[in-house]
Amino acid sequence: MINSSTKKYWVFSVLIFLISCSSSFETAQEQSKRYQELTSETLPVSNGKTLPDFLFIPLDSFPYTGKDIPEGKKVWVMNFNPGCAHCQQTALAMSMRMSELENTEIIMVSRVAEEAIRKFAQDNKLNGKENVHFFMDPKQLFYNYFGIAQVPLVILYNEQHQWLQTFESELDFEDILSTLNAHKSKL
Repeated sequence: MINSSTKKYWVFSVLIFLISCSSSFETAQEQSKRYQELTSETLPVSNGKTLPDFLFIPLDSFPYTGKDIPEGKKVWVMNFNPGCAHCQQTALAMSMRMSELENTEIIMVSRVAEEAIRKFAQDNKLNGKENVHFFMDPKQLFYNYFGIAQVPLVILYNEQHQWLQTFESELDFEDILSTLNAHKSKL
């Protein structure tokens, strides 16, 4: 039999959970609204040499921008298209070697519809990974943040969020991983 204090505890816990989910959802909606207000004219083109405070539409209910990545984490930014064979191969290799990327935040950005991005994440077993974040960029503002926007494209940053290397066209997962591993933290 559940006593009165146990019931109060559970009710309180459920309320706190609902409030936190509700406020996160509203914040993600606000982030999406801010994205919609941006234009390539109002957003200056960056050289991508330091990790910009990017703003894209998050696929989950939690907002996430460049400011949310703490120093001490390497960053892998990938502009992709779900129909791109090189993108698929890289994502599959990434999911199979996720243990080697545990100190790396992975930012996956695509201009395609949400359903196609979700299917890509699921097909490549990247959905639900704590360090992998998927975004929509229907306005194609990726270029303004990173200075280049071809598909596929991978841009790597070290733990201090300084540019390491850009990989274009045919991506080689081993080269990308070697570049990340060659730059150890100076923190």
